[in-house]
Amino acid sequence: MATMAAMSGCSGADGPTSTDSDGDAAMAGTVALGAALYSESCQACHGDREGEGNNGVAPLHNERGHTFHHPDAQLMDIILHGKPPGLMPAFEGQLTAEQVEAIISFIKTWWTAADLEVQQDISRRHQEALDKQQSAK
Repeated sequence: MATMAAMSGCSGADGPTSTDSDGDAAMAGTVALGAALYSESCQACHGDREGEGNNGVAPLHNERGHTFHHPDAQLMDIILHGKPPGLMPAFEGQLTAEQVEAIISFIKTWWTAADLEVQQDISRRHQEALDKQQSAK
């Protein structure tokens, strides 16, 4: 899943490698796609980075919201499958998994470094729990 971990442009004393710049370009493309998709599919309810346009019901996704408390897998599930009728529509069939990942990557650009660190830890622990549960079967 796409993450917004800080990407280092340096691989040592020799400076950036083509892989680093390729990764930076790919992440920038993912975030740009996510911005466009967010604008057309999410912003009318959740608002923009500052919260402007929020409908008063949908949670903010910026640093004032609680989105960063959820693991990536749960964010993906919420976007694809929605919330109970009337709270949030399902976007499965309208957005691909890759598009949802791009939206999540874009939202992560709004968070503080501390929020990102917390969310990455939550996502890691969530995946570890799922893996443990799966191996117990």
